[in-house]
Amino acid sequence: MNVDAHSNHGSLDASEEVLGVPHPQTQRLLDILNDRIGFDIPIKGDRGLVIGRLAPLTRRQIDNPELIRTFVRWRNRYRLGWLDQRPVTEAGTYDWARHAVDDPSRMVLLIYAGDRLIGRCGYLRLTAVDNESDGLVRGERGGGILFMHYAQIAGLEWQFGDLGLQSVLSKVISSNENALESCRRLGYDMSPERVASLFRHPYPTGDLLKEIGSCEQLIHGERVVYLRLRRDDFFRSLSTAM
Repeated sequence: MNVDAHSNHGSLDASEEVLGVPHPQTQRLLDILNDRIGFDIPIKGDRGLVIGRLAPLTRRQIDNPELIRTFVRWRNRYRLGWLDQRPVTEAGTYDWARHAVDDPSRMVLLIYAGDRLIGRCGYLRLTAVDNESDGLVRGERGGGILFMHYAQIAGLEWQFGDLGLQSVLSKVISSNENALESCRRLGYDMSPERVASLFRHPYPTGDLLKEIGSCEQLIHGERVVYLRLRRDDFFRSLSTAM
């Protein structure tokens, strides 16, 4: 749902604060990212049957060139859905993945339908009380029409339950009706917390859309909306959907 492209963040040691407020589980998250403990999140469909799982991207996995090539293929296939619409490279994607597994304030989650990798999601800017959703990508077919909805539910249940978050922030391009509908179904407050204009910055390989720019670069009729999902609203949406 998040519309930002791959972003790099500096590594943090377990003793350092995450955005000024350390998360109580920072050390556990570092252990997960560094393959010291195993971890995954079951994805449950109708009647509570397990239909897949979310598995964290870890340090061991980023040395798998086939996985990096898969990320590149997915990202370049759908690059017009991101703010940074320039194609990515294997080298750049490896660097993005390396920074991701160094940073306990973020997590990339691999989405499996059964045993088949079909996409990724995750979060960034984790604090003791909230985070920001990262890019949701469905790169392959599989799992059925509602599978990605169930995958999002699984990730959010873990974040609100295990991590104890109070809210999650998502950035959505205003013309992305599918993403907006997904937010609504999950219980997001559809009154934006913030609305920002978009400006087009052209490069030889593609456009970079930013929230700052000149009048000539303004994209008329297009906005980025910041939507917040609160814990109680999310669990209320689950109960009313049953």
